[in-house]
Amino acid sequence: DTTITNHSALSAYYSLLLQNFSDKEYYDEYKDYQRVLVSRDSQDIPYELPEKTKITMLDMVTNKYYYYVVTEDDVINHKYVYELSDFIEMGSEDAKFNEQEACDAYYKTEQDLIYENYIFHINFADTNITQTMTNNSLLMELRDTEEQTLVGVLGIQRDTMKYTVYNEKDYALIINVDNQSDIKIMEKTSNEDLFEVEDETLVNELKSKFKEEVQNTQKLYA
Repeated sequence: DTTITNHSALSAYYSLLLQNFSDKEYYDEYKDYQRVLVSRDSQDIPYELPEKTKITMLDMVTNKYYYYVVTEDDVINHKYVYELSDFIEMGSEDAKFNEQEACDAYYKTEQDLIYENYIFHINFADTNITQTMTNNSLLMELRDTEEQTLVGVLGIQRDTMKYTVYNEKDYALIINVDNQSDIKIMEKTSNEDLFEVEDETLVNELKSKFKEEVQNTQKLYA
């Protein structure tokens, strides 16, 4: 679990690796799918992030940065699913994350695999959180046109992706991923259980992208 204050931020790392992709049942419709972040509370009930929460995304495949700021309307409408297509590319006026262009970059035709790799930075510094959020979750999913989840990062290990935000606390915890962490990607098929795909190079790649001074090293996703 990750613990921070209401004036702090947390980072989340998500990666998807699908091998032998041309054999997958969703191969033909892949470009029509959407990527979303889903926010829930400790009881797995939809939870809208507070107004002015800033989510910054690094697409580690294309090396592009995007951001999304939760609005008052989002909170009023109880929005808890945040589509990556709503994220604005940094350095542009209003260019948004393009799902189809991203698919072209993610699909490695020679290896016949899909490789998606992201880091999200969720910053609560400008929010007005009035109560502690305990054991909330923020998970990434790949959904079809009917908003059905096809692939969920962590899968059956979703309970490991939990965070707590304390209100009116005056300490902060810097979280990083150490080189002993196991990054596991869960794939969901139509009639089968979830299974794991592991790539030991992901952790080293993550560390080379994000170098921080670590006060407390913790395995975030396994």
